[in-house]
Amino acid sequence: MSDVLLVIVVAAAFALMMTAQVAILAGLVRRKQWWRALSGLLMPPLSLYWAHREGMRVRGIVWLAASIVYVAMVALAIWRG
Repeated sequence: MSDVLLVIVVAAAFALMMTAQVAILAGLVRRKQWWRALSGLLMPPLSLYWAHREGMRVRGIVWLAASIVYVAMVALAIWRG
């Protein structure tokens, strides 16, 4: 995997993860759960839990998949030096 492709995948995974985070927080605010949105903002893994509890499973799965790809690609980049 070339360095340019690695950087593109890391940036795309991070952007997708942040987009899913914002979508989850917006969904929590719309459901009148502002304190859950605040806790998800302060501790992002909590938003995954709240998304699952509130029925936003697709958003949660997107967030989880993007974060796994992001962590794996950052680990690969560190390992490659």
